[in-house]
Amino acid sequence: MSTRSFTGGVTERGVLGRYVHFDGYPERRMPVLRAIVARDGAVAALRTILAAQWGGWSYLDPDRQENSLGEDRAEVVPGYGLRYRDTGPEEPLTLAEVIEDPFIEHAYVITPVGGVLHFDLMSDEGQASARAYADPGWREVLDIK
Repeated sequence: MSTRSFTGGVTERGVLGRYVHFDGYPERRMPVLRAIVARDGAVAALRTILAAQWGGWSYLDPDRQENSLGEDRAEVVPGYGLRYRDTGPEEPLTLAEVIEDPFIEHAYVITPVGGVLHFDLMSDEGQASARAYADPGWREVLDIK
């Protein structure tokens, strides 16, 4: 069973991210994202995550580098995980788009200072918090082009 999530960050265009199919529980995702951001920095980590087109990621895990989907469907990104090649939207999703999505259970947002926020989209409190964060117009943003 998959725990689907949104993983992204604060940009000048708002909170943008990509769909991630597996391992979306905070116990698993938070340490992974913190390790990636500590290793590469917030800007580089977010650029790499957002660069996944056509559906986002099968999984984010720097220690897991296997492709059970085949080269025609997905590619391993060293130090990040497995990103899809064959389905989904080309443009990143916005946090506002996924808040009400019944299939996306968690959202993770990399902040400009390198922190990682978690929103439980299955709870009313988590959805309310995510809604409040979805418009970062007054916040410092990451320089993602």
